[in-house]
Amino acid sequence: NNLSGLTKVTFEAGTEELASVTQTKAHFNDWESYQLYWDAEDRISVFSNGTNYQFSNTEVDGTRASFEGQASVSGSYVALYPYNDKALLASNKVSTTMPAAQTAVEHGTDKNAMIAVAQSSGNSLAFKNVYGILKFRIVDEDITSVTLEGNNNEVIAGDIDITVGDKPSYVVTGKASTEIVLNPVGE
Repeated sequence: NNLSGLTKVTFEAGTEELASVTQTKAHFNDWESYQLYWDAEDRISVFSNGTNYQFSNTEVDGTRASFEGQASVSGSYVALYPYNDKALLASNKVSTTMPAAQTAVEHGTDKNAMIAVAQSSGNSLAFKNVYGILKFRIVDEDITSVTLEGNNNEVIAGDIDITVGDKPSYVVTGKASTEIVLNPVGE
């Protein structure tokens, strides 16, 4: 414990193999297996006693990572990927944003759009993806953006409330968008 009453906490976080869809992250090691890998710069929000704390990835081992930070001691924690300093937790719902403007990157996804949640009463986090992933390839150099639209004007981005659990679900609560615009970076 330090003078602020916070304690150093370390969480071990796993990833899910998207082919079987069961945990998460945003950098693909292999486009065939869709196995996700943690990156060294990854940050997560950890909610303890209603407060949002930033945790940093301190040890990357592909599908596993160690996140370390300072938090108040609690009997249970909820975590959000990626870290969002404006995210809130209330009544087992995490409030964050699915961006309507995203970046299309080679061999991965926009980290801000790879939203995942986890809950734990210990020091192990099994993240669950909230949104799906679309794989596509841009083959022309003159493509400036790709627009994805929801079926029948379905809302697919905006401010969201995520119900945490084994099968997280979300509802859009504000800034609703029926499309996502992806701007390519690099190849």
